Amino acid sequence: MDKKYNSCSYKARRAFLGGEYEVRLFEVDDAGIAAVVFQTAGEQGAPLKFSRVFSRPELQNAGIAKTLEGHVALVNSLELVEDAYFTGIDATNAGQNEMAAYQLSSTLPGMSFPPPIVSQQAAMAYFMRAPVGLSTWNSSRTPEEENLLADLVVKGLTELCRQKPPGLKAVAWLGNWLLDHNPTQPKVEE
Repeated sequence: MDKKYNSCSYKARRAFLGGEYEVRLFEVDDAGIAAVVFQTAGEQGAPLKFSRVFSRPELQNAGIAKTLEGHVALVNSLELVEDAYFTGIDATNAGQNEMAAYQLSSTLPGMSFPPPIVSQQAAMAYFMRAPVGLSTWNSSRTPEEENLLADLVVKGLTELCRQKPPGLKAVAWLGNWLLDHNPTQPKVEE
C-alpha cells in the first residue's frame, strides 16, 4: 500500500457488499474528513479503492466531530452505493469490474449523496437507454426501443449523411433537424 496512506487519523476494517475492506480516515485541515476504502483481498487484478471527502458542513449537519467517537460513527455509516446512471451491468459491459459502478456514501442525515459517475463508459451507458418523448415508457416501465435517444440521434445522423451540407452548416443542419424531430416538444403548425 502507498506510504501516503499511513498517516491516517483512524483505521478500521469493514465488510461492504460481501467483501472485506480497510477504511482509513484522514482529517483534511478545515475541509473535512477524507475517507479512503481499500479492498483487503482482491479477486483478480488490483485491489479496489473508493474515496470520498465529507465536507465540514456535512459533518456538522450529521453531528460528526473529529474525535474517536465521530470517526467510529462515520465509518459505521459508510456504504457502497451503485450509481443511478452507471450500473454494475454497465461496468461489466464496458469491460470493467462491476464495482466500478459503486461509490462511497454515508447513511448519516445531513450527508449529501455522491454525484453521478462521470466517464465515457457512464455517458455511453446512459445514452444507449435514455428515453425521449413524453410517453416513451411501456407498461413494464422499460423504455420503448424506438424512442431511445440513441435511435433519435442515429436517425438525425443518417439524414445528415443524405443531405451532406458543407462544413459548419452540417452542425446547424443537425441541430435544426433534432429540434424539428424532438418528440418531447413537437412543433405545431399555426
